[in-house]
Amino acid sequence: MIQTTDIVLDIEKKFDLFNFKIRGFNIWWMSRLKTFEVLEFSRKVFNNGSCKKSSKLVSKLSYFKFIKNINIIPQKFNKTDILCISNTNLRRDCVDGKYFDIIFDYIGKYDDKHSYAVLNTLSGRGFVKNYYSNQCYNMSNIAFYINLYRKMYKFILKKEEIKLIVNKFIPVQRYIYDKYSLNVNLVEIVLQNTAVIIKGYKKALKVIKSIQPSVIYVECAYSPTHLLFVYAAKILGINVVEFQHGMISEEHLGYIYNKKIDINDPVPDYLCVFGSHFKRIISGMNIENELKIIEYGYPYLFEKIIYNKNMKKKNNKYDFVITTQGELYANYWCEFIKELLEYDENINVLVKIHPNEVMNYKEFYGQILNLDRVEFSIFESVYECLSISKIHLSCYSTCHYEALIYDVPTFVVKFPGWWYIDCLIEYKVPFVSDVGELVNRLKYKNDIMFKKFKKDFFNFKNEDLNIEVLKNRIKETNDFFVKE
Repeated sequence: MIQTTDIVLDIEKKFDLFNFKIRGFNIWWMSRLKTFEVLEFSRKVFNNGSCKKSSKLVSKLSYFKFIKNINIIPQKFNKTDILCISNTNLRRDCVDGKYFDIIFDYIGKYDDKHSYAVLNTLSGRGFVKNYYSNQCYNMSNIAFYINLYRKMYKFILKKEEIKLIVNKFIPVQRYIYDKYSLNVNLVEIVLQNTAVIIKGYKKALKVIKSIQPSVIYVECAYSPTHLLFVYAAKILGINVVEFQHGMISEEHLGYIYNKKIDINDPVPDYLCVFGSHFKRIISGMNIENELKIIEYGYPYLFEKIIYNKNMKKKNNKYDFVITTQGELYANYWCEFIKELLEYDENINVLVKIHPNEVMNYKEFYGQILNLDRVEFSIFESVYECLSISKIHLSCYSTCHYEALIYDVPTFVVKFPGWWYIDCLIEYKVPFVSDVGELVNRLKYKNDIMFKKFKKDFFNFKNEDLNIEVLKNRIKETNDFFVKE
């Protein structure tokens, strides 16, 4: 079956998109993710009439939430060893009464040798003021500027540049329609995002020059906001290290790079992944590139396991915790949950909202929002949700992996996209198509291969897991990159 990633890779190869430059920038990198998202949505609508986008009113309200976080007073930046580009959704835990960034605040918690600063871009929730980092900067303005530049591309791009882009991408747009029957305005996407590169990278450049870091850590190098900082870092010759933050599969476009990576292309110099499984996946998708991949692990998950060794004594308040995958899957989950509740009047369900749904979840899940026996978790840690639930359900999510590490049985519900994690079949994880199949599967003994999964995916060995090992890994990694 053709996936959306296959369509993007097809047009990249056929039309040589990575060799098209404006003002020295290889502009396709910036439009790639948005193109994927638009194509994915178009395909979902084509195949599922019930799929819909947010209403204009809700979108405007969400936009207002972003606007209110803008800085009016210019920020002063301090010099630091490590600059971390993160987002507000990663402040999911509380340490010493402050909101903790689950990827980057381990520098401050366990490493007193290197100074660090976190740039928090907006995603799903507003800027959190009670932050753990000694130096945390509100980058809400960047999100605002990106939206502004997209709308003003006609004033940012020169007429001849607009003409070049139109001439290059009109044939691509027609090709997508003729071959895949998808009507997307690719030209508009590229025009808008080219304007974002030309104007936005200058702001990122200014911030980096003020902080003068030895290295830049990035949570999501392929996202539009973070991509600007990667572009700027490349221009300044500063190494960029991306830390795995979620699901990586063979279809993940964010980790499939061009066959020839130019020196100034916005690709991380190093990738730090959870374990050997993910290293194999990324290496396999980039055979012609010698990528520097480090099996760093997942400190937040490991720390939670260390502090919660008595998991079997947990209080199972909920029969199921469901982790969602975004608005395109909301209707699937609404119907599934209603049917699940009808099947058994004693079942209790906890719905852990995906970070990207936080702004609009009340609209997406309106039909089940006020149902008895259904509760929603917005900002709580997924581990808190797992610790009070008997079984985890999702379609495809990193939470499948986290549940298995946490010794919580996980089931894959076969909504579109489930095949991205079909590797879990090898570990006897149950895959179910509907509520009936789920209920039937629950009658049988759970034989999920938890230990083998932990070893294969996270290089996980219980005897090696202690705080001192965790501290040393974090310190040694920071030391290596700062010296590099």
